[in-house]
Amino acid sequence: MPISNGGHCARTGFVDCIVALGLILKVTMSNPDGFVDLSPIELHSDGSFSDEVGIGAWAFVVPTLHLNGVGSEVGKTAARFELLAVLHGLEAITAAGNDGRPVRVFSDCDSTVAAIERLCSGLPLKRPEAYADRADLLPQLQAVLAGRSVQVTRYKSGRLEHQHCHRTALGKLREEVAKDPKIRHRIVLARLESRLDQLVGERGVVLSRLEKLDDEISIAQLEIQALGLSMRNIGGEPASDRVSTCEAPA
Repeated sequence: MPISNGGHCARTGFVDCIVALGLILKVTMSNPDGFVDLSPIELHSDGSFSDEVGIGAWAFVVPTLHLNGVGSEVGKTAARFELLAVLHGLEAITAAGNDGRPVRVFSDCDSTVAAIERLCSGLPLKRPEAYADRADLLPQLQAVLAGRSVQVTRYKSGRLEHQHCHRTALGKLREEVAKDPKIRHRIVLARLESRLDQLVGERGVVLSRLEKLDDEISIAQLEIQALGLSMRNIGGEPASDRVSTCEAPA
C-alpha cells in the first residue's frame, strides 16, 4: 500500500508537471519573453459633427492591438460623438479579451475626459445636466469601465494617432453627406439661412450707427447756429455759412 500510494503520488506529480509545462509553453509561445504583458493599452479617439444636418461620426484606433473602428449616426452635439468614439474603443478592447491590462484613453474633449475621471473614481458627474445629450451612453460607459484600470489623458498636442482618428471621422461624415442629396441640400440651405441672419444683423448695426450719426449731425447744427447768433450779438460775423447748407439726410 505505501508503495502503491507513493506511485500514485509520483504519477500525479508527473501529470501536474506536464500540465504546468504545457501552460508555460503556451505563455512562452504567445509571449517569447515569458512574461505576461501588463503594459497600458493606448486608445486614441475623435469625433466629428455637423450641426447643419445633425449627423456625426466617430473613430478610434488601438495601435497595440491593431484595432480600429469608425461609424456615423444622427446626433445633436459634437461631444456625443467624442464619447461614442471612446465607448466603442473600450468595447473593442474588451471584446479582444484584454481584461487584465490597463487602458490609457486619449481624448481632446474636456467633457469626455471629465466623465471618465468621475466614473472611474466612483463619483457622480458634477453637472449631469450638461450630459443630457449623452445620458443614454453613460450607463454603457460605466459598465465597460467597471473592473478595469483606465486612465484618461487630455490631448495637449497633435499626435499621429489622433490626426488619423480625426481624418477618419471627418471622412466618414463627408461620405454620409455625399451619398444623400437631401443632406447636401439641407447643408446649402442651412448655410444660406446663416448668411442671411448675418447680413440682417450687420444691417441692424449699420442702421443703429446711422441713427447715432443723425443725432450727432443735429447737435452739431444746433451748436453752429448758437455760435453764429452769439457772434452777431457781439457785433462779429459768423465764421461760416455751413448752418444753412448742412442738413441731416432724409
